[in-house]
Amino acid sequence: MGVKITDPKQRRKITRGLEEMKRKRGQLITWALEIEELLEGILSRYFRRGATGEEIAFFEAGILRDLHFEKKIQIFEKVIKKEKYDPQKIKTIMTAIREVQNMRNKGGHWRHLVFLDSGKIVFRKKHELNPQDLLNIDKKRLKKVEQSKETAFQGIVKFHQWFHSK
Repeated sequence: MGVKITDPKQRRKITRGLEEMKRKRGQLITWALEIEELLEGILSRYFRRGATGEEIAFFEAGILRDLHFEKKIQIFEKVIKKEKYDPQKIKTIMTAIREVQNMRNKGGHWRHLVFLDSGKIVFRKKHELNPQDLLNIDKKRLKKVEQSKETAFQGIVKFHQWFHSK
């Protein structure tokens, strides 16, 4: 942390707060990984229709796994639109995916900011202290992201089932 906090009670409060922020950060990253892995599986199955084992292996190991999360999302959105899935369902799925991705990016890349006087801890953009660039991941916000993760996950699975039932 760099600054010595002499009050043991305040130090414990800040230490607990930092541990809680790390737990929340990990949860955000985990939820995003769940969506990313599901997208990998759905895209892999979509593009390997009629392909040989060698082509499938090349696609999965040589192409799909090298794509970052954003590219997988873009490809999935193109696929789901190409297949003429219900536009309202597409909007719901994509909004939910983007919410999870956005919070994962903030949780994964933003830094901690500790207010020593209050013990409050937030995420912030690097070198930013503007209120709009501070993010408090409270229980309500975390629950909203979890609901978005579940909406995205279920929507992707329903598209997959719909597509393979045609």
